[in-house]
Amino acid sequence: MKSPCKYPGCRALLESSGYCPDHQSSAPNPHKNYDTHVRAKDPALAEAHRIRRTARWVRVRNLKLSDNPLCEDPFEDHARRNTTETAAQVHHIKGLITNPELAFHFDNLLSVCTGCHARLEAQVRKDARP
Repeated sequence: MKSPCKYPGCRALLESSGYCPDHQSSAPNPHKNYDTHVRAKDPALAEAHRIRRTARWVRVRNLKLSDNPLCEDPFEDHARRNTTETAAQVHHIKGLITNPELAFHFDNLLSVCTGCHARLEAQVRKDARP
């Protein structure tokens, strides 16, 4: 059964609930305010966010990806499957929140594909739980 687009006055019918392609950018982002409020209350998160927005980080990130354009395979999944993945992310081995002084050190960076980065970040969040 088709559902109408959630944008007020739009008559587009969709296969699933949500916003049509014309109004997708109007969809509310529940994480936007959450991220802003959480960072405002935690100086370490604010500093990590600031570092990721610097021109220096962009240069270091691009240099790391050009030096290691393939995923460094932290879980050895690609090796087991005998595949390679292009690196799209740069992961801080020792996180920015706890070690901002290591933000630009190559020894603390891994070039990883999006899938590996998601797994690494999930592992970091899991380890951070009390």
